[in-house]
Amino acid sequence: MSRASATLLVITADFIARADVSSQASVLNVWKQARAAETPLEESVNSAIRLGPRPARTVWVLCEDAWTQMLALPHGAVGGLSDADLARAFSFESEPLSGISSSNAALGFIRAEKTEDLQAFWITVLDSATRTAIQRSVRASGAKLAGIVHPAGVPVPIASSESGVNWRRVETWKQMTLCVTAEGQKPSRVQILNASSQPRVQASVSSFMLNALAGHAEFLDSSASPRSGELSGGSRLQLSNDADFRKWIEAWARQLTTQSSSCPVIAPEATRTAPATYAFASVALALLAFAGCYMDYRMTSNRIETLREESAALSKPGAQIAKVEKTVRARTEELRELREKRVRAEAESVSRTTSMKIQQQRVFTLLERLALDRPEDVVVLAIASKPEGSVEVRGLSIQAQDADELAARLSHSLKQSQWIVEPLGKKAKQLLDGGGPWEFTLSVRRAGTPAPRKSAPVESARLPEPGRMEAQR
Repeated sequence: MSRASATLLVITADFIARADVSSQASVLNVWKQARAAETPLEESVNSAIRLGPRPARTVWVLCEDAWTQMLALPHGAVGGLSDADLARAFSFESEPLSGISSSNAALGFIRAEKTEDLQAFWITVLDSATRTAIQRSVRASGAKLAGIVHPAGVPVPIASSESGVNWRRVETWKQMTLCVTAEGQKPSRVQILNASSQPRVQASVSSFMLNALAGHAEFLDSSASPRSGELSGGSRLQLSNDADFRKWIEAWARQLTTQSSSCPVIAPEATRTAPATYAFASVALALLAFAGCYMDYRMTSNRIETLREESAALSKPGAQIAKVEKTVRARTEELRELREKRVRAEAESVSRTTSMKIQQQRVFTLLERLALDRPEDVVVLAIASKPEGSVEVRGLSIQAQDADELAARLSHSLKQSQWIVEPLGKKAKQLLDGGGPWEFTLSVRRAGTPAPRKSAPVESARLPEPGRMEAQR
């Protein structure tokens, strides 16, 4: 039997499943079971992993619990923005719709259909704490999380293997209905409808089927109770049916293993550098400094020996005694200076080693206190070292006083480490009631070093007014 190159975990409202696929995206094994009501997502992921033996090295999670929607924005609002700036903007804009706080949002997006005035984006959002829990579960199984996607909208036909044909599909999920169509080899177009008003959804789906290009048609139901029964024609697929599920999961496997960008993917959380890495680097630097000092010591010793030999040669009696005595005095003075230089070098080596140990402990203490003293509504965005030896901490807080509270806590907890904490600036982003969130900057410097110049933090890039961007319905 072929060895699995990837494992796909499927978490829907009604069931959980696991599929191991080969490098050619063919399904090797499938396991399914019902999902208990109100089961937390991270627990469902753990259960899906345990449905079979040890998973493949690469794991994808297809999760219906993630929130997904289309957003359309004017070209002028998004032109020139980086992907990171767009992700931050989308997290703010989707917060009222998804219920996920912008400071805790893990988000993936792709550019979709473009018109003369608007650029559409397909976004998927999940709480970052849930993403961390999923990533931890996957790592505990010996695998690596490749990404998290919503299971709706696989951008290829499911029931047809023909390539280059026009096709369209209507998918019904617990919280939404999704319509997707594509013309030949062109990128697919997606329309997402909320499930709150079924008559409006049915009318929109009927309009979509009438206006879509003629070609292969499909209807996909995620549950065992079909909700697309009023639509006629086309191939009907139910994920509760094992044969249909295999076709559907193979379509997703082909999509995910090709590394294409036809659907939004929530990337795993970046791996943080372990403290042991910093400790190793500090030890390596200390060894290099010691090696340099030792080489200097050896060169100095050789020079002293050479000077002694020259001094002995110049000590011979004769007509040049006066000249020799003068030379001897000069060489003796040079010898004394070299000895002093060696003593200073040895002292400097000890001082550098001690200073590096102290600085290493201070850095560890600063990172530890930032993690322990940070208020709940404060997010640390960046920690930067400044040329003058201070450390600049930048972040966001929901309330203005949260930044002051963080500064007060750090000032108290870092006092024994001889750190001085000073606020440099605070600026309201004017996105929430009360002016929040607030962008702040703190300076953390060693006692005895000059205080940095206070300045307002640089304003983060965000979408221009007016108003919030609204999702297409």
